[in-house]
Amino acid sequence: MAARKIPKSYRNVTGIVSSRKNHGEAQFESTLEQDFYVQLEFREDVVGFQVQPVSIEFTDSNDRKRTYTPDVLVSYSDGRKTLYEVKYSSELQEKKDELVPKFKAAITYSKNNGLFFRIATEKKIRTTQWNNIQFLKGYAPSQVDTEYLQLITSAIEKHDLTTPKSIVEHYAFDPTARGNLIYCIWQMLAKKTLKTDISIPLSMDSPLALEGR
Repeated sequence: MAARKIPKSYRNVTGIVSSRKNHGEAQFESTLEQDFYVQLEFREDVVGFQVQPVSIEFTDSNDRKRTYTPDVLVSYSDGRKTLYEVKYSSELQEKKDELVPKFKAAITYSKNNGLFFRIATEKKIRTTQWNNIQFLKGYAPSQVDTEYLQLITSAIEKHDLTTPKSIVEHYAFDPTARGNLIYCIWQMLAKKTLKTDISIPLSMDSPLALEGR
């Protein structure tokens, strides 16, 4: 459960991302947070995350007690756990005096609790990986054709055809079949029955592998 309830905001876009790794719904306060949570949901090295997991107490420059709540705690497959603050680069500059004491408190808290603390800006979030995820998201809702799924699985398992290009060249003999195969490959990547390195631009030469193998 989040350390505090996310309020409605008239400055930023607020909403909810459906999430398996967050064990339910992930509330966001900006489109940048939304993009980050969608990315976490898709990344293979992320096993779970918790939105606004803890409130950290600190004393400001006027000796007043304050609390700071980082945006999300991310758990990685290698055992690392990292607290993130998600902010636009411009906001970091605009609110520098306000944010620096909070971040110092978060660094101290993290060191004392076996965590890391990081700031995620649009430069770190809206990358090639994010572009690939945005592309694949459109293929996730639709049902995968069973015949094409089995064909693609067989192509990888039995014939060692490991790129969209090689699969299409081997099996598609007309434009319709070519289009259906390519569409199904993107669907399988979106649904994670196929995997590839999404840190580089997706293409017909992207190396493919079956999930879990």
